[in-house]
Amino acid sequence: MREIDRLTSERYGIPSLVLMENAASAVVRVIVSAFSSEAANKKALVLCGRGNNGGDGAATARLLAHAGASVSAILFGNIGDAKGDARTNFDALTSLAEGDAESAASSIRFVRCPNDDDARRAVEEQLSPPPDVIVDGLFGTGLTRPLDGVYGEVVRRVNELREHATASPLVVAIDIPSGLDSDNAEAIGAAIQADITITMTAPKRANVLPPASNYNGRLVVADIGSPRELISE
Repeated sequence: MREIDRLTSERYGIPSLVLMENAASAVVRVIVSAFSSEAANKKALVLCGRGNNGGDGAATARLLAHAGASVSAILFGNIGDAKGDARTNFDALTSLAEGDAESAASSIRFVRCPNDDDARRAVEEQLSPPPDVIVDGLFGTGLTRPLDGVYGEVVRRVNELREHATASPLVVAIDIPSGLDSDNAEAIGAAIQADITITMTAPKRANVLPPASNYNGRLVVADIGSPRELISE
């Protein structure tokens, strides 16, 4: 999939940042549709890793705020740890969150967590009471080993909340539920149990092959602008 993204930019001149924005737009469309086309007054929590999946999450948080939702985004790390398109979207989210109170900034909070304890506190603060939707942008298609430390704890906490909360949140994964190896049909460890997964361009093995696919919930394959001939190739 990374090769498809690279060739989309090199051969067809579509910037990778545009692909990321298109991915976030697809996620927001699915979320808004799940709430009967009404995002206003909904509370959203977006969990962002430092890589491109987190960049998708940052763009999703920004677009959800523009759609009227009250959004909290948590970055597991420092913005300085991010690179490329992910860094661009974290910077944009920072500018929005710190902007004019009359803009979407009034409905968005962006928390950067340089250490695990900060991340634990930020997550617990946002889960009490539970939001209407949790967006999983922690890890994407590059994960090959089980989650541990704070990431494993957050995955288990989100799954527990989804399973046992009186008003359980809608859990939406970007591309692949965090904790899965996208190329592996077997679960490699604890993973987010999503209600909906929006995967980009084409499904990955863990999106469609059980038992890993059981974590995806309803699968939506989003066209983000990569030419179909690249996928065929």
